[in-house]
Amino acid sequence: MNRVYKVTPQTFEIDLDFKIFANKDNDYSYKIKWEEKFNLNNGFDDLHFQNNVDLLYRFPNLSLSRDKLSIYSEKSNFKVTRNRELADIVVVSNKYLEKFLEKNWCYSYNKSQMINYCNNVINDSNIKVTDAMLDFKISVNDAPEDSLFISSSHYWNSASTSDDHKYVLDFVSKLNSSSSREYVSYFRDFQSFQWLIDNQHKIIMDNEVNKLCTGDSIKLSKEDFERMEQLVASSDTDNVSVGLTLMSNCNVEESKTFISLLFAFYSEHMKKSKVWNQVNFKYLRKEFAKYVDLSPSSWGHAYNMLIKRLVEDNCLTLYASRYVANKMFIGVLQNNFGVGTGDFVFTIDAESLVLKPSIAEKLINEPENELSKLVRTGCHNETSHGDDLPF
Repeated sequence: MNRVYKVTPQTFEIDLDFKIFANKDNDYSYKIKWEEKFNLNNGFDDLHFQNNVDLLYRFPNLSLSRDKLSIYSEKSNFKVTRNRELADIVVVSNKYLEKFLEKNWCYSYNKSQMINYCNNVINDSNIKVTDAMLDFKISVNDAPEDSLFISSSHYWNSASTSDDHKYVLDFVSKLNSSSSREYVSYFRDFQSFQWLIDNQHKIIMDNEVNKLCTGDSIKLSKEDFERMEQLVASSDTDNVSVGLTLMSNCNVEESKTFISLLFAFYSEHMKKSKVWNQVNFKYLRKEFAKYVDLSPSSWGHAYNMLIKRLVEDNCLTLYASRYVANKMFIGVLQNNFGVGTGDFVFTIDAESLVLKPSIAEKLINEPENELSKLVRTGCHNETSHGDDLPF
């Protein structure tokens, strides 16, 4: 694992209390994919829990209902322990792992760049060599070859700066010109993080446990979806709460198309209910975060994004595509522009909105004869709109 050392090149200071490198990126919002970082392809399923798990340990900050886990533990015959060393499996969350991270906007240098910097300064006849410079070079030399050195300190030339220090600053400027500022992430609590690294064969993410806990739950049908839509769209908070409870207790993996649609169109209604902030439902919100607050209304972009995200999640069905098309026709064309109303002189309705063939071919679980309802080979929408539009 790459070490990260904080340095101040112009004063030849180095913090030998190194951190462990996590990531470099220009985007502050970048999120580490922990499943890849820990190589979490353990494939833990019901059978594994039944045959190999006697004790489970919960790390803090989980979106995992204790009631659901209790029911699942009875079914799979394991117990929850407070001693992680005794556990056969440990549950962690992205939220917990993010607490290990520190992110710094800084210059970063590899070991070769730092060695060159030290040599240039020490060998320059205009600069008086100090013990701090020599000690700094020794520390850099002793660091592992794959180490990263970061500097976020600011400096400036001024009239009061000594001549030899001005030469040092010139070298710092050249050093920085060979690098660039980026967000460097590293792990602040190395000992705790190292335990996770050493025990990654035991790790399962909280969202995976949630899926196992709801594996025997009911898969939503179109009729269930329509009833739940009425509940979550209701002005009665109690009805909304009932709808959210039903959502959190269904088979999430098998019902993700309908859950995605409910979040996309009714997030604001859902927030009226206290269930919105309950642990059981927070897990669901996290799983479907990309659909929350999409708020498709009078502008076509949100409907466009919704279709694309359903495709990304491999859950765009024929029913879902027509549902979105109908909503878009009413919300954008009819309500906003009066298209398709009773006295409108053109024949146009929601059926006029058809998916491009490139999108329609990504529909799932639909027989071929149904696709003909959505696809018009060579139709005008293949050329009249930008390539990023689904309709």
